Amino acid sequence: NNSPQKKGEKMTGSQNSVVVVNNLNEAPAALAAVTHAGLDDIQNDEVTLVLRIIDETGSMQPYANEVELADREMITALKNSKAADEILMSTWLFNTSFKVLHGFVPLDDVTPLAGIYRPDNQTALYSAVYAALTDVNAGVVSYAENLRGSGIRVKVVVVAFSDGEDNYSHRQKVDPSMIKTVVADLLKQENYLFSLVAFGTGFAKTAAADMGFPNILESNSQPGDIRRAMGTVSKSIVRASQTTVGSNNFFA
Repeated sequence: NNSPQKKGEKMTGSQNSVVVVNNLNEAPAALAAVTHAGLDDIQNDEVTLVLRIIDETGSMQPYANEVELADREMITALKNSKAADEILMSTWLFNTSFKVLHGFVPLDDVTPLAGIYRPDNQTALYSAVYAALTDVNAGVVSYAENLRGSGIRVKVVVVAFSDGEDNYSHRQKVDPSMIKTVVADLLKQENYLFSLVAFGTGFAKTAAADMGFPNILESNSQPGDIRRAMGTVSKSIVRASQTTVGSNNFFA
């Protein structure tokens, strides 16, 4: 049963245990432990679901402190925005495996990256994105459909952050065309936004096109640049939650 949990069944960010999936074969069982905000925890008849899929590969190690600071500033900015009460966020980290820090929860319950973010290993971006979209329990599509079935209007913002090309998902038999098929169907609903934020240049346009993501933001991975990119994402999330935004102009 993947319906939204009733009040009291939701684990808050401080209580959530990190769900780690080292092998895609174990994903269904592991991701069944992920919980989302229940209907009684949602105070509005409209919500914006924000799915963050964040690179935790070895090449990000020099910028770990920057990412943690950018994460803290992003959550603070969203909490201080007019959209704060309408946002539910889920955060995933990935390298060759992926971690689900928390399901879709209010901003006060978001698990901070500080002390958790430990970059290592190679890049399985596509595997993480595919699971984050399609898993029947932890994925955004299933949860969004359940909320709509309960009469709640839903917007969905999916943002993947990466600093390089995927070099591992093929070993897990996941390719970007699988994501592209899902994204193409979701974009027809006109309430989904998909964006790739690149910490570095030269790979983002190809990766985004292969996944069917219409929006790209390229940034350097130097101190300050990651924080500015995260700040741009924060502003775009607030704008998307408050207005009707076309699928191709998330960063406009």
